[in-house]
Amino acid sequence: MFASRAMISIGMILIGVQFLLKENWAETIKIYVKDKVLFLLSFIFFVYFFGIIYSENMEEFWRKLVMKLPLLFMPLGFAALKEMSKKYFHHVLYAFVILSFITAAISVGIFIIDYSAIIESYKYAKVTPNIFNINHIRFSIMLVLAIFSAGYLIKENYFLVSKYEKYALIFMAVFIFTFLHILSVRSGLLAFYATCFVITIASMFIYKKYLIGTAVLLLIIIMPILAYFTIPTIQNKINYMALDISRFLKGEDVNHWSDGNRLLSLKIGLKVGTSNPIVGVGVGDVFDEMCYYYKKNHPEVLEKFRLIPHNQFLYVFAASGVIGLILFLYVSFFPFFLSITYRSIVFLALLVSILSSYISEATLENQLGVCLFITFYLIGWHCKPESKTEQL
Repeated sequence: MFASRAMISIGMILIGVQFLLKENWAETIKIYVKDKVLFLLSFIFFVYFFGIIYSENMEEFWRKLVMKLPLLFMPLGFAALKEMSKKYFHHVLYAFVILSFITAAISVGIFIIDYSAIIESYKYAKVTPNIFNINHIRFSIMLVLAIFSAGYLIKENYFLVSKYEKYALIFMAVFIFTFLHILSVRSGLLAFYATCFVITIASMFIYKKYLIGTAVLLLIIIMPILAYFTIPTIQNKINYMALDISRFLKGEDVNHWSDGNRLLSLKIGLKVGTSNPIVGVGVGDVFDEMCYYYKKNHPEVLEKFRLIPHNQFLYVFAASGVIGLILFLYVSFFPFFLSITYRSIVFLALLVSILSSYISEATLENQLGVCLFITFYLIGWHCKPESKTEQL
């Protein structure tokens, strides 16, 4: 995830191969079908697959479909790993936290060395660079997942050598939390505070600690406000956003303006979707249709700034219509109707983080977004409590 697109593909393929290595395929399929969370997850793949019927740009269709293949075969791979000890997955989460910490620490070093220039760059929608050049939105989601993964490991009293390692985990979580605010990517901050909000609400009902829960909720509301007045990067980012949106509402040029450009992509994406609202225009044709609307109604927008809809739900609507969107929404929100979800911190953090990112990004329309979603979805689900008596 951090340094190699090739290794992302290889890793996801190897997880899927676990199904083929299992001697009793029928038993694995039985486990897979019986587990509704794993089984329904694969339906996201079929939302895209059925676009073959009416997609004209088949090259783009197959590119999109291949990108979604992990949503089909990785749940089968994890069904084959059902009996594997949670400790193995704890190792994976531990490594992820350490890599996130190292990447954040190097970014903080870059930030300190070039403090004035980077602070100024936030006035123009730039962010603190990271050593692996990971897209800043995906990077911020990774940081959020690292924070809650560290919290989960601390709760599990996980350590490799000494019980004092939990203090190292606490330090890394606090450091990443601090850097998340320095980075000031809105998707990441929204994901973090939304996750905190949901976990707090769930904890209030599980432990009946309503007074403490209310105090924490107030803190969650107050902290972003305090961050705006105390952290220059956040302040510059919010001020830029206000200016950008104001320009968009006035009908001014969106070239080189990130928020205005995204808002325009939403406006055009809605037009594309409503042009064929029942089944959509086809997964392979979304960008082609977007470009057609850009050329027809907004020819002033340069080609490099013509985007797919920057909202995952709107993208699915444009590609697959109301039918595909209803199925996508059902699969996406189904886990929230299971009580066990609120007792699994990693799984809940992933769900809230990814769903909140859907608001401003078509998260599943790139390789790293798919990898983050499916990997932490499956790890989080595998590490869920075995019974209702286990603690959150």
